[in-house]
Amino acid sequence: YDTGRSDVQPYVKENVSWPEVSNCPVSLCSCMPTADSERLGAWRKHMLRDVADSGRVDKPVKPYVDPILKTNAVIYGDFLKELSKRNMVKFKIANGEQSNLGVFFVKKKSGQLRLIFDTRRLNESFHAPPTTDLPSADAFTRTEFVEGSQFYIGSGDLANAFYTLAVPNDLAE
Repeated sequence: YDTGRSDVQPYVKENVSWPEVSNCPVSLCSCMPTADSERLGAWRKHMLRDVADSGRVDKPVKPYVDPILKTNAVIYGDFLKELSKRNMVKFKIANGEQSNLGVFFVKKKSGQLRLIFDTRRLNESFHAPPTTDLPSADAFTRTEFVEGSQFYIGSGDLANAFYTLAVPNDLAE
């Protein structure tokens, strides 16, 4: 991620687009139809690779960590406090485990910094997700309408959307 990309920016606490303090993420399972919620609850059965296959990659990924957070323990500690105040992390004793998660920032159109977690190494333990076919702009131009019918389209944006939903605790761990 640090290969000269202009959108990757150094950590500046005041510029981060944080969720509100005391943000209370909603359980993702509670927002889904029952069948989908049950499938997510059983994530180990269909999302995880077999232990024998897990982590089998030619060149293991080293998660990218913002250089400021990586080299300054005081700033990193303050960063972790911010994540905790906003209910974005939970802590556990490492018991000698190596870090599998990186963190860095990219510039948003507004100039604020978007927090990005580098999960590439964690993803090595999971099957590739199923593909989803989404319509392109071209598909909309080829849409045909019956005379007199109505067509509605809309869009929306949720601020810090990924941090407003919580996955099951065992999956988060």
